Amino acid sequence: MRNTHIQSIIESIHHVKREACCSVSNTPHSSITPAEWTILSIIKENPSISTKTLSLKLGVTKSAISQLLKELDHKKYIQRTTDPNDHRSYLICATEKASSLLSSLQENINLSLGEIFKTLSDTELKSLAELHKKITKKNNTKI
Repeated sequence: MRNTHIQSIIESIHHVKREACCSVSNTPHSSITPAEWTILSIIKENPSISTKTLSLKLGVTKSAISQLLKELDHKKYIQRTTDPNDHRSYLICATEKASSLLSSLQENINLSLGEIFKTLSDTELKSLAELHKKITKKNNTKI
């Protein structure tokens, strides 16, 4: 029974994630992909993040991250600086252009996800947020 509930939760999370990604893809004049949006969001939350840490957070190889970062750099959404502790590595920061784009995209995502969550009462939404925070806080200590 527990596994059935867990599977149901996972499917629900994937649905919400797909909706967020579709919001990014369907935003007029959006110049980034959902993968780039995810990376920019992480960079914005973690200024001066290393490529290695970014790849660990996303569970992908450094070469995969490097390809996406190259595209984001070309679009002027990130700025790379040499890591003072390891001259072979870079620290990544979001530019003002990226911050502006993320704010705009977040508005569209909030509207889209608001439609999904409108089926919940305020109390249910608060409970869901608290449970999600509890789960992510416990599992966020790995990185």
